[in-house]
Amino acid sequence: MEWIAAIATAVFAMLAIGILIALHALVLRLNALQKSALEAQAEITRLSEQARAVMVPAEEAARNLQEGLEAAKCWFQAMEDAGSIVAKTTTAAEKAAHILSQSAVRHAERLSQTREAEQAVQWAELGLTAWQLWRTGRNG
Repeated sequence: MEWIAAIATAVFAMLAIGILIALHALVLRLNALQKSALEAQAEITRLSEQARAVMVPAEEAARNLQEGLEAAKCWFQAMEDAGSIVAKTTTAAEKAAHILSQSAVRHAERLSQTREAEQAVQWAELGLTAWQLWRTGRNG
């Protein structure tokens, strides 16, 4: 009977050691998981800061675009007024307003998807088109 008690004690001790080893491995895995979670949290924080840094220039670009569109709107109004004053250029002014409106829509769509440097080139093209149409209307 003593040997059964010794075996039972040995089995219990091995079981206890096995449980302790399993618990230790579990603690190590939990520590690794916690470390990964902290790293992920730090990465998310870094990415959100980068996103905020990108949003500031994007808001600025949107404001600049809006100001440019407002300026273009005033310019279109001036073109319409000039066309109504000069009877000889009425047809040319209407054609210019139509072409400029279409061009402004195309440019506005492109401007929303491009960089500020491209915006400047497109507005220059729009101004050149308007100037050429106005010049053609004056000469015609």
